[in-house]
Amino acid sequence: FRTSNTAIPGTYQLPYQITYYIYGSQKTKTGTAGVVIRADPILFVSVNQENPVIGLTDKLSFKITNKGLADARFVSLSLGTTGLGIISGKEIYVGTIDSDDYQIENVQATYQSLHPSIKATVTYLDFDNKERKIVQNIPLRVFSEQEAIEKGILKRDNRRIYGAIII
Repeated sequence: FRTSNTAIPGTYQLPYQITYYIYGSQKTKTGTAGVVIRADPILFVSVNQENPVIGLTDKLSFKITNKGLADARFVSLSLGTTGLGIISGKEIYVGTIDSDDYQIENVQATYQSLHPSIKATVTYLDFDNKERKIVQNIPLRVFSEQEAIEKGILKRDNRRIYGAIII
């Protein structure tokens, strides 16, 4: 049978009553039937960079979104990096991410390359208490100091020019 798309995943007991006739005699049986409504979390990781400039420390905001119909429980985020130094922890406990919700976790990092990447591994327990993992490789875009000034990410340091005029 079908359930509503707003049904909350879980185990339910449905009462029933059956009335029938045997040899002209009416009989009634009552009881309950167990029904399980299953759903799975669908997790996706994205990252936002504030100041993506090589050699600088930046705040990276990891957004873990649950697009599934079930909650993801005991969620943790593990970060592997190339061309990027994570200053704060690489292992982050997130907790529960409800269905149709998200959680943001921030880390401090220093860019060591113009083309760093992050391997984000999200571990969680699904509806059946089974451990699940998703792995996403996330390439990042980092700018040189000159490119960052041209794009307005950094402001030009005019102290050198003022110093030259004063001398």
